[in-house]
Amino acid sequence: MECSSRGRLPTNVFWCTLCIDLALAIGYFLATPNGVAGYLHHREFLVFKEYRFCRSTIDLSVLAGLRVLGYVYMAVRAKAASPENRTKVELAHCRTAAIALWWLVILMVLVKFAVTMAPLFDNSIKVCGSWDQGSLARGPPLLLCLALASSFLGVSLECRAFLSLIWIWGTDSNLTQPLLGEDTENQKDYNATLWSLLSLSGPDLPLLIMGFVAGVGSALGNSLIPYYSGKIVDAAAIEHDHDMFVKNIKWLALSALFCAIATGMRGGSFTMSSARLNVRIRRTLMQSLLNQEVGFFELTRTGDITSRLASDTTTMSDQVSLNLNVLMRSIVQMVIVLWFMFASSWKLTCLTFTMVPFTVLLSKSYGMFYRKLAKQTQSELAEVNSVAEEAISSMSTVRSFAAERLVQAEFDQRLMGYFHLQRTESLAYTLYAVVTTILPNGVTVLVLLYGGHLVLAREMSGGALVSFMYYQQSLSNAFQAIGDIFTGLAAAVGAADKVFELMGRTPQQHAGGRSSPAELKGDIEFRGVEFAYVTRPDVRVLKGLSLFVPGGQVCALVGHSGGGKSSVIKLMERFYQPSCGEVLLDGRPLDHYNHAWLRRRVALVGQEPVLYSRSIRRNIVLGLESDSELDEWEGRRLRKTAQARLEQVAKGKQSDWWAKLRSSRDMLYLDEAKLLNTPLLMDLKDVDLRRFRAMTRRAG
Repeated sequence: MECSSRGRLPTNVFWCTLCIDLALAIGYFLATPNGVAGYLHHREFLVFKEYRFCRSTIDLSVLAGLRVLGYVYMAVRAKAASPENRTKVELAHCRTAAIALWWLVILMVLVKFAVTMAPLFDNSIKVCGSWDQGSLARGPPLLLCLALASSFLGVSLECRAFLSLIWIWGTDSNLTQPLLGEDTENQKDYNATLWSLLSLSGPDLPLLIMGFVAGVGSALGNSLIPYYSGKIVDAAAIEHDHDMFVKNIKWLALSALFCAIATGMRGGSFTMSSARLNVRIRRTLMQSLLNQEVGFFELTRTGDITSRLASDTTTMSDQVSLNLNVLMRSIVQMVIVLWFMFASSWKLTCLTFTMVPFTVLLSKSYGMFYRKLAKQTQSELAEVNSVAEEAISSMSTVRSFAAERLVQAEFDQRLMGYFHLQRTESLAYTLYAVVTTILPNGVTVLVLLYGGHLVLAREMSGGALVSFMYYQQSLSNAFQAIGDIFTGLAAAVGAADKVFELMGRTPQQHAGGRSSPAELKGDIEFRGVEFAYVTRPDVRVLKGLSLFVPGGQVCALVGHSGGGKSSVIKLMERFYQPSCGEVLLDGRPLDHYNHAWLRRRVALVGQEPVLYSRSIRRNIVLGLESDSELDEWEGRRLRKTAQARLEQVAKGKQSDWWAKLRSSRDMLYLDEAKLLNTPLLMDLKDVDLRRFRAMTRRAG
């Protein structure tokens, strides 16, 4: 079985996780008070007659057993299923269900731990019956600590286990289709991941480190503000200590100032890294596009490419840098806040943690859905841009056929498809925002209820409760930010799929060899050449063409439209590779010559000369801006021939309205050909031979 090594692990990781779950299921079962005998004699296993939430572990055993059965079911199904049915979509749903079971175990263990440990700190609390200190020290608390550690370990192994299960299932053929509509039989499956996005920020590591350090300082300062706020409440309302009140006010002001400075440094560092990443992605993508063969641009619409270069790269850089900033800030803030929360009240901290599993699972599911939706949205937007680009670039054709309404209708149709995806995205985010807002507010109510009980029981001060509420709100904001990061990163990963495909695409035609001979006679020879365009591979334009043109002669290709005249010129320019046969220059194949050297020796005047938005001089010297021979040519040729024509066509070198004159564009192309001093000059226009000779003489 062949599969990509990226993102896949050996199957022993999957079976290792399966064995851990099986061991936990058996261990939880045997760890119940009185062991197996207790279940058999007291019938707890059958009717749960003696079940106690804080003492029994049969519930944890059942959950672990369900995971074991789920793993076995998926592994058996994966082996028995046909390759076309092994979809990653089903696997994603199974993974979500398994991770949900893990988090349910963690939640139950946290609650069991809090309830079980309560008698150690307050003898009046006997929710689990009358246990002595010795039984608590050697009984369920130790077991629950081990269960909590193993559960967190299981969650970390869960993703790796399912990655290995992907290896068992193999690659889904439906997910390896080309993203840009081309036949990429030999191309890789570019499925962007968060790590591949973050790896692009490697050159900005110093800035990221500085931003991370500043983020730690910002999180620390932000955490000290609730701490000193609680101290101020205690000093003013409870202890009535003026000196302590003033002292805490000063520390609060210093903490706020320190937090502000660190926040500014963090934001500046990540903003700079975002700008550098944007430039780096665009440069890399443009470099990859310039290296592609000509046939690639015939298969891929210009609107699709420009959409990747314009909108997708911006989405990638902005979302990655912004979310990397928020992610680091939220994680550091969460760790520091949790430390303060445990120091303030470990009971309230355990209660607060009940929202974590639901928030993480909801964010995970929403992130997977949003990534798929973002990818569809980017594709639909590319379709909209493509329709507009095609119509605007050929407006004369649209007008000649009175097709304005048809173009507008097609544009509206594509635009409505984009709108429907945006509407689905808005509805999904609405539901996600509602749930993620209800969860932390519900936890706040529970914290106030239980925290008020602790204050009334004099287990914590009122100022400590105020500080804890600030901490709880800060922790809630951190989890909320991490949840929103899934949305942004999902959009970035969805946009990055196609950008990474373009950046990693291997050209089907290599650039050329290294041969750069000092002299070129200009002998052209075609030996049994057969050729078909990539857009029409079944239609042969040239069939066994053999041709020899000695150097120094003028040769005209005569034939009806579609006979292959332009194809011969394009093959000689090495825009394409022949399907069969060879194209020789001075007896050597074209792919043996250096790319830049060949372009300097073979000049082309196209059917529709393209003039760029630059001055006349820069259009003539295109590709020669850094050539050492340019100054010599400007002093010798431009002054004698081109300068007079430029003054006649336009007033001043920097004018560009001359581009409307077709004959002038032809002469400028001939000027560039004379500038190159090429032995070979080819013209793709349908002109008579006498006119071509006259134009050549005038250009010289």
